[in-house]
Amino acid sequence: MTYRTEDFVRREVGDLLRGRYRGKFLCSACLTKLTLERLHTGWRTAEIALAMGKVLNDPGAIKSLPSSQCANCQKTTPCLGLSSP
Repeated sequence: MTYRTEDFVRREVGDLLRGRYRGKFLCSACLTKLTLERLHTGWRTAEIALAMGKVLNDPGAIKSLPSSQCANCQKTTPCLGLSSP
């Protein structure tokens, strides 16, 4: 089975939103930066940003809000988070 960059990014985004940012929302810029920091150094920012675009367009279990305050940068933008169980 081959994995796409999107699969790795989706897993890291889910881990971020289930862990340190549980119950909070993060904008795509912060998610891209934090995901890049968590993945090993072989990943390029352009790869992560492209995959993040796919995650944002098809969030799956991740909830997308059209306008929310980012828990990291405090800007009010479209953000992603997880629904409370």
